[in-house]
Amino acid sequence: EGMAEPLPTASMEEEEQEEDDMDDDAEESTTVQEEGTLDEESANQEKPEQEAVKKKKSSKKDESAESQVKESPAEAKKRISNTIVLQPGTDNLRIGRATDESPMVVPHCIARLLFPDAEDPADCLVPPVSSDRNWQQEKQREAVEVERSLKRWSGPTRKTSTGDGEKVDEDIISAPGDEPEIFGSSLGSASSYCGSAALRVTCKRRSDGTRYSLHRPLRRGRLCAKPSLEVAACDIQAIWEHAIRDVLNIPLQELANMACVLIVPANVCKMDVKIMADVLLARMQFGSLAVVQDASCSSYQAHSHTSCVVDIGAGKTSVTVVEDGACVPCASYHLGFGGLDMERMLLPLLKESGNSGEKQGGSSEGKKPILAKFDAEEPYHWEELRMFKERTCYILGAQQDIFW
Repeated sequence: EGMAEPLPTASMEEEEQEEDDMDDDAEESTTVQEEGTLDEESANQEKPEQEAVKKKKSSKKDESAESQVKESPAEAKKRISNTIVLQPGTDNLRIGRATDESPMVVPHCIARLLFPDAEDPADCLVPPVSSDRNWQQEKQREAVEVERSLKRWSGPTRKTSTGDGEKVDEDIISAPGDEPEIFGSSLGSASSYCGSAALRVTCKRRSDGTRYSLHRPLRRGRLCAKPSLEVAACDIQAIWEHAIRDVLNIPLQELANMACVLIVPANVCKMDVKIMADVLLARMQFGSLAVVQDASCSSYQAHSHTSCVVDIGAGKTSVTVVEDGACVPCASYHLGFGGLDMERMLLPLLKESGNSGEKQGGSSEGKKPILAKFDAEEPYHWEELRMFKERTCYILGAQQDIFW
């Protein structure tokens, strides 16, 4: 009993230290678990907030997209009315608003004043004829065959048609029985005339040595490169500005807020499109431009995705295949003749047959027949010949069902 207690050994001290370390590890694990649970709870609380923010952003995007897509009928009509459709051709320019039922037809030509020493850069009033003798002989034989066929067949004495062409109002330059007003004969005349006024300009030399020259910027569906493409660009700019300002009554200052749709031939040259686009965007200051091929527009108007479009113009005739609303380049054919060549052929036929070109029923008193006063250098004489051709040319009754 009087003995003292034994001192703790080293092994007992080690066991106590291990127990203390285990207690510390347990406390640390509990704290880590508590922190993890807190992080999970905070993350769970943040997730719905983030989802709500994302939903708000997506709803705003959807609302902005819907506001861009949806527009009122009044806004759509205003946007379409601010679009000008323009189709240039060899003889005429068709132009109008996108909301118009039919376009306005303006002669696509300009008459400029030439000084005495200036060279005439304009071509002749009708497309040039090849100097090849074989070609001329072939044309003469064709004229003889046409004359013989006319003698064998006696067709109707007036134009017959069953289509809607009878309802189209034609823009007649001069009233029947009245001589057209001639411009450019006096010395105080303007330096240039555009549109229908250019066809009533005399090209005879005046007392001071100056005279007018008629320019047609497009020939056979291409821009006329004589004397240069820059001259052709200036001509089409003057004609188009005249048509927009004087025919459509649209101030040129408003073109910056308007769009333009340019209709070009199916076989158009890229350089010509580039020049015309430069005139519309850089010089005339249109807000936007869309270039469309004429065959695709014709197919769209006929509600057909696949079709064969035949275009007979004043200077060219083209046949184009349209598939799925797009022109097929390898399936298009271009012929370098049109209505102006028919007028060139009609003139000698009238002379050889003894027809003076009088209107049916006799010419009005005081008005000379076409051939009695015809001058190849005067533009309005060719215009009268064109009007005579449109009055007298028709499709024979036996062949009419083929075309309609």
